[in-house]
Amino acid sequence: MLAAATPPQTFTGHDMFLEAGWLTQNSQLLVSVLPTDRGPQKVIGACSRIGYSCLGVKKSDACLLRSSSRLANREVKVLLYDFDRSAWEANRKAHDFTVYTDQAREGSTFQRDLLQIGAVDDAEPPIDC
Repeated sequence: MLAAATPPQTFTGHDMFLEAGWLTQNSQLLVSVLPTDRGPQKVIGACSRIGYSCLGVKKSDACLLRSSSRLANREVKVLLYDFDRSAWEANRKAHDFTVYTDQAREGSTFQRDLLQIGAVDDAEPPIDC
């Protein structure tokens, strides 16, 4: 499942709906974080004002997902990937696939991990929460 523009509650559920959220046991969620993503940020703060979609933009949202006790209870591993594009300044705000392949060439394991069959050991570079 690729869901870049979504709130953390899509996976953690909401307090009023105890069974909502990601219900699958023993799974992994791969989450990329790109604060300069123009998709949800076309207007200042748009990801939080026009339909909350900050999971792929705000590190705090990604960390909230990683620390969710609801996911831990279901043995769901959350891997966070830093998609900062400062190394590719010319393509910093692009959604072009070649930017992702450039990142893979420079050491990001996201694409490999996404296509891997079986458990992913760790995300590199990890995002510290």
